[in-house]
Amino acid sequence: MKSYSISRAATFLGMGLLAATAQAVPINYGNFSGTTVNYLSVTEDSATDATPLFGAPTVAGDALDFNPTNFVSSSSGGAIDSTIGVLNFTAEATSGNFIDQIVLSEAGDYTIFGSGGVGTSATVAAPVFINIVEVDGVSISPINYNGNLVFTPSAGDYNLADDGAGFGVIWTGVLDIDVEQLLIDAGVNYTYGATEVKVILNNILATTSEAGSSAEIQKKDLQGLTVTIFPEPASAMLLAALGLPVLSRRKR
Repeated sequence: MKSYSISRAATFLGMGLLAATAQAVPINYGNFSGTTVNYLSVTEDSATDATPLFGAPTVAGDALDFNPTNFVSSSSGGAIDSTIGVLNFTAEATSGNFIDQIVLSEAGDYTIFGSGGVGTSATVAAPVFINIVEVDGVSISPINYNGNLVFTPSAGDYNLADDGAGFGVIWTGVLDIDVEQLLIDAGVNYTYGATEVKVILNNILATTSEAGSSAEIQKKDLQGLTVTIFPEPASAMLLAALGLPVLSRRKR
């Protein structure tokens, strides 16, 4: 893991961290098939570290899941460090299905200890960029949405002064995106819903330290996308005929 002295630190992504030179080679893991959604061109890249950081994903049901083993930022004795990993993929509903909701969630832990104060810290952030590019199977002008995962505890920002020393403290983050509401807000005419959505997830871990102190934060789980799929009416009628529950769509 790279580490930089505070004397060399420069502004990094507006967070007061070091701007690092890109080291990674982008990795395209290819396409993955879920139950009712496909994940196309799942790619990771980094502006700070060698890849892989996320590693190859797996799919369970309609959830794209990553279990990182080397996604970590650590610093000690007055150093500063940052690790950035970027995921790109396209969610494509299979025939007769439509993307209604996207839920992104991740988890990890942090450790901070020593004789420092606010200058010994560990931080996690994850801005998300969504482009809805297809509705009812027809390409549209992209509908854009930008958001951030919400982290607990302490909004993903931990330091010795405010949070105290901690070893292996668990943090979690989540963002729930209402895709159908985005279509409604954009005034899009649609019959059933979105069928293709592009996702960029920018994951950032950062640590700072003071003399006599250390900080480390690690990402250990990322459920890159869980989608709620609503079937078209013909499929819904079949489910009803089989006596299976059918979720109804909101009134538009």
